[in-house]
Amino acid sequence: MRKLIVILVTLMSIAGTASAGQKSHKKLAIQLVRIYEKDIDLSYNIPNEVDNLIKKDPSLKSYRKSLIKFMNKYLNNRQLKGYLAQAFMKEFPENNLREIVRFLSSPAGKLWTKKSSQFDKTVDSIVEAVFSKHKGELIKLIEKE
Repeated sequence: MRKLIVILVTLMSIAGTASAGQKSHKKLAIQLVRIYEKDIDLSYNIPNEVDNLIKKDPSLKSYRKSLIKFMNKYLNNRQLKGYLAQAFMKEFPENNLREIVRFLSSPAGKLWTKKSSQFDKTVDSIVEAVFSKHKGELIKLIEKE
């Protein structure tokens, strides 16, 4: 989800509204956002995001309240969904959005959506396990340099 937020912040400069010809494209983009809506609502919490930002850059600690106020104004869930819909429209032609929405609305697609949010943790676990299993070999490689 954090990667998504970074992408969305980058895409904030995308401007424009849908013309009459883009209404169906926009409607599909909104449908796709609604599919992901639960993930956005459950995982995106502005104070937590600000705290994570402060952990990465402790010099921001004294600006915590201002950062939260700013993000509540410009990066709240509703606005993120709007940016996400714009990004979907930009990245996917209407016919592709239609196929994506159709798949994600199917039983297999719903299962994919439900499980996909767990994959970041799964990948992290796999990487950690591989490093642990082959730690000795890594140390030898580093010592040779």
